[in-house]
Amino acid sequence: TENNSHQTAFNVDVFVNEAFSASHRAHASVTGIVARERCVGYQLLREVHCLDRILGRSGEVSVAIVGGAKVADKLPMLKHLSHRVDCIAIGGNNVNAITADPSLLDGVVGNRAEIVIMDDGFGNSLQTEEPLYGKAGGSFPLYDAGPLSLNKLASWVNKADIIFWNGALGITEHPFYKNGSEQLVHMLGTCPGDVIIGGGDTAGFVQGASGFDYTSKYDFYHISTGGGASIQYLESENLPGIFHYDANTRVRNQSMVEGYRKLALEGK
Repeated sequence: TENNSHQTAFNVDVFVNEAFSASHRAHASVTGIVARERCVGYQLLREVHCLDRILGRSGEVSVAIVGGAKVADKLPMLKHLSHRVDCIAIGGNNVNAITADPSLLDGVVGNRAEIVIMDDGFGNSLQTEEPLYGKAGGSFPLYDAGPLSLNKLASWVNKADIIFWNGALGITEHPFYKNGSEQLVHMLGTCPGDVIIGGGDTAGFVQGASGFDYTSKYDFYHISTGGGASIQYLESENLPGIFHYDANTRVRNQSMVEGYRKLALEGK
């Protein structure tokens, strides 16, 4: 269970944590393994290296695209990113929530990042009805991003060095409302910068849940193995599964992470 203080002893000499997707949870299987040597693995460090590039450690032009729903859960990440990246594009059902309550973005706007609200698109009173084009705050909710929003986003994507995408721009399970996310995949697949797909459902969409495996067509810089872990790292720059060890292990893990951060600073 989470925050379990018990430690679990296995007959092992070395424990290597490669479970990035679980490293945002302080579970006994992540933080409580007893072994003579404990460390994080290279795949997990690759995740940290990529996310550190988004956080602007290398001085690159960085863009974060945040879709999906439950914007309230993503506010800590958005607030942190607003000080670190050059542009945050917000899409998906987040737009309907923000239009209904603009105060949700208090602490996000007015910082380093330009905030692009993807506020045109397609929707209707019911998802089963024929889609209509409109603006956020109109007579019906938006269920997918529209061309004006995608064009605004494209102007940033095409000049970015590093791009992070987490969360669909529409209801990708619905044939009417997955076009915006599909257009975004093509945009990211052909842009000059490096693209990080932020795990979870977004990775699933890119890897075939959409009906087509886009990784067979596009070579994305990195596809994260953890959606929730990615969000928490971009929020706090820390995960229990990386740093929740004894003092000596923490120092070693910190040294390994800092080594990868040095590579990020050098843009490697």
